Amino acid sequence: MSEPLVIALAGFLISYAALAAGWVAFGVATLRTRMFPRRAAALLIAGGAISIVPMPSRTPVLALALALLGLQLLRAPRGDALPE
Repeated sequence: MSEPLVIALAGFLISYAALAAGWVAFGVATLRTRMFPRRAAALLIAGGAISIVPMPSRTPVLALALALLGLQLLRAPRGDALPE
């Protein structure tokens, strides 16, 4: 393999790993703080872990988890999100 190709491949893999680590960390934090339902947080962790696989079919799980989190935010009363 040529050096530019190796560098591009390393950057590709590092970006997928960083994406997965970020979503998993956000899912764990969400699960620990109990801000959202546990199922949505668990789905977020699973979607983050699956997102490391460089395939087009990896995104529906993560997208569903984010949709559930957004739906929960829309259903919450307006005053709950503001600190007192």
